[in-house]
Amino acid sequence: MIQRMQGTVASAKDRAREGWDAPARGDATWFTLFSSDITPTGGMSAGIMELMLNGRGLKLHRHAQPEIYYVAEGTGALMIDGVETIVTTGSAVFIPGEAEHGIRNVAETVLKIFYVFPTDQFSEVIHRFPDFATGKVGTETDPLPALSLPFRPVPVHQTTTRQGGTACNAHDSWH
Repeated sequence: MIQRMQGTVASAKDRAREGWDAPARGDATWFTLFSSDITPTGGMSAGIMELMLNGRGLKLHRHAQPEIYYVAEGTGALMIDGVETIVTTGSAVFIPGEAEHGIRNVAETVLKIFYVFPTDQFSEVIHRFPDFATGKVGTETDPLPALSLPFRPVPVHQTTTRQGGTACNAHDSWH
């Protein structure tokens, strides 16, 4: 049965926190807000990604679809095709399809990013992470073992904010 699209309102508080149980992918977690497998929507999927304090992030990766980020809260170091840029609350980013990209939290507050893909379901986005030992990047037809699906929910992280802060090297944790 084909689901009819309709106007839909979603909230992260009503969604399960998801993430990968694979350090090679980083420690980003997210809430899928719109995806045609869970909402009466189509043509786009979207959600909120959260990166916890100081250096936590989504490792460098690629996928076929372009992506849009909107930084809802926090400060991050964004790498796109070898160029690093600091993004802050209110920054909007277009990431071309197949561009190698990743993002790290460089502050002592949670980094929250609203992301959008031009695909019906989030599960259609195949994230390909490089194997830094071999230099090989997985493909959709020959994925690296760390790329297996499905995504699995991970427990909610408990964090505390420290006073003072520490500096982060701009190139720490990309690999």
